Amino acid sequence: AVARGAVGPWDPTPPPGAQGYLDFSGVARPQDISCADWWFPLGRYVMPRHPWSADQPIGLPEREVNRHTVIIGPTRAGKTASIIAPWIVEGLSADHVVVALDIKGKQDLRNEIISYRDAAYPGARFRINEWNYSNPGGSRRWNFIRELSDDGAVNAATEGICGLPRDNDPNRNFHLRDMKWARGLLELAYDSGLDLGVRNLLDVLSAPDDLDRLVQRYANTRGAQRLRDLVAIDPGEQARATQFLATYFEVLNNDGFVQVTRSSGFKLKEKVFEQGQLLLVDAPTSDGPLAAVASGLFLSQVIHWRLSAFGSKPPPMLLVIDEAPRVLDRVDLGRLLSLAAGANVSVVIALQDVKQLPDDRRDEILANCGTTILMAGASPTSTEYVSKRLGTRIAASYSATESHARGSGRSTGYSLSSAPTPVMGDNELRTPPTGRFGAVVINNNISPRPIIVDLTRADLVGQP
Repeated sequence: AVARGAVGPWDPTPPPGAQGYLDFSGVARPQDISCADWWFPLGRYVMPRHPWSADQPIGLPEREVNRHTVIIGPTRAGKTASIIAPWIVEGLSADHVVVALDIKGKQDLRNEIISYRDAAYPGARFRINEWNYSNPGGSRRWNFIRELSDDGAVNAATEGICGLPRDNDPNRNFHLRDMKWARGLLELAYDSGLDLGVRNLLDVLSAPDDLDRLVQRYANTRGAQRLRDLVAIDPGEQARATQFLATYFEVLNNDGFVQVTRSSGFKLKEKVFEQGQLLLVDAPTSDGPLAAVASGLFLSQVIHWRLSAFGSKPPPMLLVIDEAPRVLDRVDLGRLLSLAAGANVSVVIALQDVKQLPDDRRDEILANCGTTILMAGASPTSTEYVSKRLGTRIAASYSATESHARGSGRSTGYSLSSAPTPVMGDNELRTPPTGRFGAVVINNNISPRPIIVDLTRADLVGQP
């Protein structure tokens, strides 16, 4: 085993001085794994003994997916093709509501979904509601302002647009003031019944007299009450006072975004409870702040409406957030992961490196994920974090000692001892004995040991 470069749980203790091999002695054997009723695929289980074959399909049961999942791996590690797209299709086939972000754009995720669907379920069709400000002609319409019927929806939209307040923000008080005014504008737009969009709100912000007349006209509304201190500011000073507030809305002042939010093609409040359909948000990272705000706004409303059904057993939802760190400023992932299961929402987050999560929030987010999938080629930061979470095991090792005795010459003695060693070290986590798309799966409910899987899809073998 040492000569082949990989030691498994059935191999004997390596001889003294052995080096240059990977130690997989702590990984799962077949008798360690209990997931016979799995639904969401994880490729094929890798038997940890020579010749390290991968033949048996394996996956997660729905109850484990409902404890949430984090996928960690670099670009082109296979996160989308091997896990995200298959899980979306399997979720739809199980009659889930599925919400997902396409962070690459150009319908990349949609094409991956269709590719897996055609391979796994030939002839099947799913309902896809695509919200795409880059392609208004092919997008469903969603007027988010017309759905701000309660305080929770308004607060969620405000956080999606302005971002969450941060305790260490030196301008926190100004940010909270801007959020108050943003809430007021959104409430005024809803309560007035007027057809006001993002550009209308920007126009009102730039014209103090128009804002004053609007507040006076709807003086008894929620929004008017929040905006009274704004309209009381001298008109000549309002532009300076609202410069950051205007910037938040200006990000959404995009022709495509205006078109896809101008009228209501669907009501998100209803769609998040309609089974067997995909709500797909196209918000490529290349669009910068626009993509972050648009996706944060959409996700915040999805989460609000689903959590409003907490404890009422709504239909199951699979919420997939690729490149999750980019929505951290607008979606409280820690809170979402701690509450979502109670609203029958299974959350899947994907990231390239654990260091993308802030130090003070990393443990809260990752500890609330019942399953961790670490892709081959993960960064040293990620493997170090996962190795520490796996902890240690007691491993045996041989040591050799030499002694010299007069008349009998030199002799060598061997002793066997045991000591704590990492369950899986950095090298083992980064380079599992798999094909190009391998991973280590950690879920204590289905196995007390980490599971090595080969995620290579048979229908994609030979493709670049």
